[in-house]
Amino acid sequence: MESNKSFIIKLLYLTALVFVLSLAWRFFAPMEWISPTVLVLPFFFLGVTLVIHSYLSKTYNQKFQKFLNRYLIVTTVKLVSLLIIMAIYIYRYPEDGINFVLTLFINYLVFTVYEARALILHGRK
Repeated sequence: MESNKSFIIKLLYLTALVFVLSLAWRFFAPMEWISPTVLVLPFFFLGVTLVIHSYLSKTYNQKFQKFLNRYLIVTTVKLVSLLIIMAIYIYRYPEDGINFVLTLFINYLVFTVYEARALILHGRK
């Protein structure tokens, strides 16, 4: 995978870009389309991606099977955790449920694509 420093710097740039786009969305979109969490979620995914990257980086240079097992377990735990967070948020704030799910999904896709891209680049080396 990319060096840790390079990965983190690019991740910080990505987070800043997503934050700026979220800020623009908050100012220009109709209020009924905006979740109050729109500005917090990029930083949440920054933290999640950093934790996952540091956990997976321990097995990058080991056997592929061990890395793959760890990656699949981490991805499953991440998805289940996000589903639990979604369920709790929708239960507590049902009026914002759809906006929250869409915001969470978009952030999830952006950060997952970045993480997958980094893994693919590492696999090519």
